[in-house]
Amino acid sequence: MRRLLTLAAIAAAAPALAHAADPVKLTNSEALAIFSRPEARAQEFGGIKTGNYTILRSPDQRMLVGVYKMTAGTFPAGPNGYGLTEFAYVLKGKLRLVGADGKVIEAGPGESITIERGWKGTWGATEETTYYYVANTLPRETPPATANVPAQ
Repeated sequence: MRRLLTLAAIAAAAPALAHAADPVKLTNSEALAIFSRPEARAQEFGGIKTGNYTILRSPDQRMLVGVYKMTAGTFPAGPNGYGLTEFAYVLKGKLRLVGADGKVIEAGPGESITIERGWKGTWGATEETTYYYVANTLPRETPPATANVPAQ
């Protein structure tokens, strides 16, 4: 788990906040406080307050890495399903996904969720939640690799 967090932090901070050539470390406490920076974007959707700090945006705009926070609430994935493929690593709070089939997946601090583009259901947080994210906006072209992960 520590390795996963380290890899997520390195991936999130490597290009740094101002396109630095060298890797830059971002601690979890820095990530939790990052929303006070002027570049952080705050929005509200149907009463749910969110904050987003994009650390890396690829030149083609297809890969995003950052830190996101939201108050409790849920969002529908959209009429065509979730619009991107995303990995989320929870720092604080709890994410909750409910698939169109009724399957519930929750992740709290130190846990992660991967959502594939096209997934249908609702996603959100049961309390104020902050997480690292890595998102890919490319459509899925090949089937996902079968992971050797035990069933829960």
